[in-house]
Amino acid sequence: MNDGELDHFIRLYEQIAELKVVKCRLTHERVKIDPQTKLPIPHVLPDTYARIGLCSPEERKIRLACGHTMARYLLQEAVTIMDGDESALRSELDEVTNKIHSLDHQKGDAEKYFAQLVEQKCVQKELESAAAQIEEIEIQHTDCVEKIGKLRNKILDRMKIVIEREAV
Repeated sequence: MNDGELDHFIRLYEQIAELKVVKCRLTHERVKIDPQTKLPIPHVLPDTYARIGLCSPEERKIRLACGHTMARYLLQEAVTIMDGDESALRSELDEVTNKIHSLDHQKGDAEKYFAQLVEQKCVQKELESAAAQIEEIEIQHTDCVEKIGKLRNKILDRMKIVIEREAV
């Protein structure tokens, strides 16, 4: 690495060190409930419901496990600089990223299904089953949060070795 590349890599290390892992349970997918009627709030599109909504852009910028974050691109860049596209780290990162995206969609679908059951005033057993499905998705997301946090730390450790080696 030349001096400019090393400086960039050090800044990238500092940015990655600032990233957070938050067990948010994909809250942004939760359907809003009208406090008076206790029914889901419909969205302007047919067959959809209003959601709590995405975290702020500032939060998504630093949260690695958000379904809609760009922060994981920093990890991808670091891995590419260190190992190119053929590393185990790349595979691990791609796997957890794909799982987060998949869970985001699953949670949205499960929340919609739950809202439909509430609207239809279904029996308690059906509601409990749908709620359990949502809970399982949230647990899986928490597992992804832990994985991405460990992976971030592993990448930082490798980056530190590179920086120490290159700074000589």
